[in-house]
Amino acid sequence: MALAHPTLQQEAREAIACDYFIDAMDDADFALKVRERAPPSLDEALRVALQLEPGPRTPEDHAEKLLSPS
Repeated sequence: MALAHPTLQQEAREAIACDYFIDAMDDADFALKVRERAPPSLDEALRVALQLEPGPRTPEDHAEKLLSPS
């Protein structure tokens, strides 16, 4: 982000990166939930998305989900 916009202040770059991250989400409802929490930074947007994301919470849960027959 800094290379693409070298003259912008850090806060503006964070806001743009956060918007790009949320806009790139496939699920519009999920993206809206993340956006409603108004994350001030990309790190915070990722944290919010991971908290809201349904699915496995631990590596063991993730492995179990991958190995379970569908």
